[in-house]
Amino acid sequence: MHVLMAWGDVRFSISTLAYDELSRSLAARVSPQAIVGARPTLHHMGLEQETLGLSATLFPYHLPNNRGLSQLHVLRASVGTSELLIAGAGGMGTALDHWVLKSVGDTQTEIHPNGTGQKIAVTLELLYDGRARSPAARVALAGLFG
Repeated sequence: MHVLMAWGDVRFSISTLAYDELSRSLAARVSPQAIVGARPTLHHMGLEQETLGLSATLFPYHLPNNRGLSQLHVLRASVGTSELLIAGAGGMGTALDHWVLKSVGDTQTEIHPNGTGQKIAVTLELLYDGRARSPAARVALAGLFG
């Protein structure tokens, strides 16, 4: 099993939960400071919260033992927890510090007679929860989006 990424005990892999799209967002905290008779100047106050977004499509009945569906249940139960995120976890993965799973959303289509979707679109939002990122982790994360 080739692991694309790991977040705690959850493995994103081709045989269970492979993500289709990975997005990253980081913004600066900037506030205008009023000046009488002139345009406001900008006060730079550091960084906002860094987020990662993942989207995946599950076909739970096409995998042995519905492994993809099990991963979805684990993710739902893990909302609010902080875990270590590892990129390229199939070999010598790079730790990208801790991230909190803020939300899990899913849309189920092609409903099976038991009421579960045979095709499930999943979206995840993770928030950065680590201390100052090491230079090696910064380079590795940049490589994911480079």
